[in-house]
Amino acid sequence: MSGKSLGLTGDLSEKVITRQIMAWLKWNGFFVWKQWQGPMSRPGVSDILGVLPGGRFLAIEVKTRRGRLTRRQEGFLSAVNQNGGLGFVARSLDDVVEVLEGYGKGERS
Repeated sequence: MSGKSLGLTGDLSEKVITRQIMAWLKWNGFFVWKQWQGPMSRPGVSDILGVLPGGRFLAIEVKTRRGRLTRRQEGFLSAVNQNGGLGFVARSLDDVVEVLEGYGKGERS
């Protein structure tokens, strides 16, 4: 991210962090959606899912600074990464920008 923070960190709720991330992803042309959980959902599925330019699957688990992953969430991210996707935990918008910089608006890493 070129060492410059967007200044959107601190003690924010998971809901606020998710909104910031979704807005940035959409602004930068990513094909993403918020994954809602329900009775027929896969346990541990990440909060934000999508497809990166070039077809790589994307999974972002959103947590607060103090939030902890469940074993199922860890397992989901591990499975995504082991199968060629990109899965990671984001505790702020800065985390997402750092990982995905260079992918948006048709760019490829």
